[in-house]
Amino acid sequence: MKNQTVTYLESPVTVEEKNVAALIESFVKAMNDKDIETLGRVLTPDARVEMALHPGIFLKRSEYLQEMQRVSEEVWSIAYRNILIRIEEPKKERALVYFEGVRRLHGEPKGKISQRYLRCTQEGAQWRISESGYR
Repeated sequence: MKNQTVTYLESPVTVEEKNVAALIESFVKAMNDKDIETLGRVLTPDARVEMALHPGIFLKRSEYLQEMQRVSEEVWSIAYRNILIRIEEPKKERALVYFEGVRRLHGEPKGKISQRYLRCTQEGAQWRISESGYR
């Protein structure tokens, strides 16, 4: 299995933070495993995702999944580090996540580091990603 490193700036403490952390870990694992089906499950139906290939443009969920299918073989590994999870009060149904994304393509000696964020939403008992972008 390829590098699936996920590290936290602050360890998740609350139930909500731990649930969001599990979502992030599933997302990173799906990207590293090139598991497009799981990627689709962790995104909300109306999710918007900004990709490195299309800076400043947010793709719809279906467009993102198609693009990931197309480029997945070029990606050697994905890692998220220095993750900071903030649960929005008072309902605790939304979260904002900041982190450094490290993307390494085949043939690259070092990965490219970028500042990223995720917006997450709780739907019933499940947390899903509603937006992913660059800062």
